[in-house]
Amino acid sequence: MKSTKRNTFFGLAALGALGLGYSVYKSFITSDKSSSLINLGINQERKSYTRQKVAIIVSESILAIQLPIQEILKNTKDVVFVLAPTIAKDEFLRENEVDSGLSFKVIETGTAIGCFHVLKHIKATYNIFNLHDFLPSSTKTSSDNEQLTFDLEEYVNLHLNNFLQNVVELPSDSTSIQETVNQYIYN
Repeated sequence: MKSTKRNTFFGLAALGALGLGYSVYKSFITSDKSSSLINLGINQERKSYTRQKVAIIVSESILAIQLPIQEILKNTKDVVFVLAPTIAKDEFLRENEVDSGLSFKVIETGTAIGCFHVLKHIKATYNIFNLHDFLPSSTKTSSDNEQLTFDLEEYVNLHLNNFLQNVVELPSDSTSIQETVNQYIYN
């Protein structure tokens, strides 16, 4: 009987020492990792992502700010990227290293109006785009370009506001674009 109590005591002591050793090891690994991340200038805090439905039309200005597309797609449930007609889906997926399992969140379109039709069908809470990327340069004076400008602006102003919950038109400078997009992607 005495040896059974002694064996139980040693077993519990060994288990306690093992647990203490593991917790010291875990805290050492965590502190070493955070200090090495700090030394690299990387913020270790986990970003909190939106739980809202967000649709972003990826045009030239969105590409220029270099969003972490793979990270956003992986960590959000309801963020969808609609590609402008000038951007090929295969190339976009490859350049942003998007996993094939997430490629369904990237939608390719053939026309500018098609991008906005997709937004209507997605029914996202926030619909983010830069209309300036779709409008022709102001230096061009062709009647076709003027007609396209008028039609697209009219379409967005008259039709989309009736179908979309929140239209977020991005500003023209890249710093403001980055801040605005981050406001809707991250909490």
